[in-house]
Amino acid sequence: TTYGLVDFGLATRGDLRQFNLGLSTVHVFNNDRFSYRAAFNQDAWQRQSQGSWLAGGYLTFFTVGADSSVVPRAVSAGYEAGLHMAKGRFTDLGAMGGYAYTFVFREHWFATASAVAGVGISMQRTTLDHPDETDERTLRNLGPGWHTQIRAGIGYNSHQRYVGMGWQQESVGYWVDTSDSFSWAVGNVRVNYVYRFMRKMPRVDRVMGR
Repeated sequence: TTYGLVDFGLATRGDLRQFNLGLSTVHVFNNDRFSYRAAFNQDAWQRQSQGSWLAGGYLTFFTVGADSSVVPRAVSAGYEAGLHMAKGRFTDLGAMGGYAYTFVFREHWFATASAVAGVGISMQRTTLDHPDETDERTLRNLGPGWHTQIRAGIGYNSHQRYVGMGWQQESVGYWVDTSDSFSWAVGNVRVNYVYRFMRKMPRVDRVMGR
């Protein structure tokens, strides 16, 4: 059985609280020809089509809590007991790898896509509140977890101007029992117009900005 925080469409709950904090990093192996920054940070310009393998790691911390089980009673029968969490705290650490590629047309127009996936160890502390049980149970587990990161961007780039759109989505999941999994996801879409001022920075500012 799999449960995700977005499974119930437009349904909302005022008592539901969640917090996430994460850090991930990847090494770009072909960093002399491929630039992540050109598509997503707007401080570089990639003029030829190139791709690169990626490898790195991640560390995330996620908490969720509510006055009762995060699984609504109307659908509670469809979920295993291990997923009826009133509170949950998850910390996971792992390694990940993937690939990114930028297609460039006539030096200025570009489309970038990348996908990274990883597996690791998840430390879990959950408080269960099943509607068929009278007492809450607190469980502590150590199990596998996974992490996926997808990015895409498209736009126009030059020495002085950038205009484009970028999208990224991260999903984190955990096995909370032998057959149950829990996952959450965050993402954003950004539309940017950038004008670069062609002014040489003083030496002091250049060093401090590295």
